Amino acid sequence: MKTETIVTTRVQKGRRARIVCLSSRRRELEGLRLLLASDGLAAEVVEPTSVDAAICAHEADLIVIDAGGAATSRRDAAIEVADAAGAGGAARPVVSLCSPAAPARVKKRLAALGEVAFTPLSAPAGVAARIKSALRLRNLRDEARLRSESFGGEADMAGAPSLPSAPRAISGRTEDEAAAPMSILAIGAPSRHFLAARAALEARSVNVVAAVSAGTAFDFLERDPFDAALAFIDDEAAQTLNICAVMRRNPRLYDTPVLAVAGPDCCEDFNQMYTRGVSDIVETPIDAEDFADRALAHAQRFRRIVGLRRFLQDTRPARTLDAESGLFNSSFFGRHFSRLTTHAQKTGRPLSLAAFRLRDFNEVVAADGTEAAEMLLRQASETARLLVRAEDFAARLGQDTFLIAMPSTSTEDGGVAVRRICGMLAHTRFKRRLNDRGGTISLNYGLVAHNADDPIERTVATALATLKANAA
Repeated sequence: MKTETIVTTRVQKGRRARIVCLSSRRRELEGLRLLLASDGLAAEVVEPTSVDAAICAHEADLIVIDAGGAATSRRDAAIEVADAAGAGGAARPVVSLCSPAAPARVKKRLAALGEVAFTPLSAPAGVAARIKSALRLRNLRDEARLRSESFGGEADMAGAPSLPSAPRAISGRTEDEAAAPMSILAIGAPSRHFLAARAALEARSVNVVAAVSAGTAFDFLERDPFDAALAFIDDEAAQTLNICAVMRRNPRLYDTPVLAVAGPDCCEDFNQMYTRGVSDIVETPIDAEDFADRALAHAQRFRRIVGLRRFLQDTRPARTLDAESGLFNSSFFGRHFSRLTTHAQKTGRPLSLAAFRLRDFNEVVAADGTEAAEMLLRQASETARLLVRAEDFAARLGQDTFLIAMPSTSTEDGGVAVRRICGMLAHTRFKRRLNDRGGTISLNYGLVAHNADDPIERTVATALATLKANAA
């Protein structure tokens, strides 16, 4: 059996992420730490009043403030440490764990630093999901900023979203609709909690669409764009959790937040509900105004995510593109990859580079001509671009070769994406000419980790050498 190589020669200095939890509840956070470690995220708990807190916060990729069970002095110390670390910027996001019963002034102070999550530590899956989502949002922001710098004068950057709007490619909205009021889907029977939440949201000019059954909810989700979904659960949660699971497997709905309102008869384990894809859980009885605040916060965050994805997917100046494949050209790749390596060295984050080559390109040229081969390359590159994340960066290097740079991605995670691309192309029929039944596309690949000490030419050369070795 042939073994394909993933090169990690030398020491890969980048790490997936370092999470610093400012908390005194070390034992309660152990479950969260282990769960994050299973995803390759290193988390450590630091007493917020210790002398090491400020140093650890400055070295963190993300700060967690445990304000839920903290005494006022410790909570204030954690806020001061995070604030001093410049945590409000995109480079070092903050997730604050807060009790829903906390005073409004405390919630406001925490919200000024970053995201506020009301998930209890007894449901570590929900806290971990919020942390990973915050890191993803940071990566999108960073790549949008770096790519706009690389575009320079080659694009009209007036379209870069400062308050991102929902993109047509992701949510189905037109530009005019993107500026429209929030739209939220409410799933469940019209209980008094349902009606109170709906009234509070509509009072804030939110369009609330009611779906009394799972089937109706699926129809709405397939047809219309929503900024969030509310699921009102009583004794039967299975159908609602199935909706969440389906949404998390759908690229168009993956980031759409789902807030579950758990009634007194709900017997589901909250941690399992988070594992199935629920974004937030509110127990009844609810305070309608507070609930509306939480739902709107999730919806606004969703719009920021899809707005950044829209910028990265749709901002493609003609001068930066390869005409045949539709990928970025090699000239722009050199410019932007250089910026990515500088950013990776500055932040200590990993950066992976994958090189792909179409196995049958020369055979297609010989048998069917250059036009058929170019059609095959264009279809392969378009499919690959759809399969990678918005923050990944694909460019054509040679006649039958293209590269994909994956910021903040280890070779282990990058290998999953690479194998997904190869598998999809190997099981999809592509046309070589009009009226052709088509055939599948086979790829060779090489995947390497960029080393902070190496010039970009060496990283590219190593990726191509690995590609050649895998093809042998």
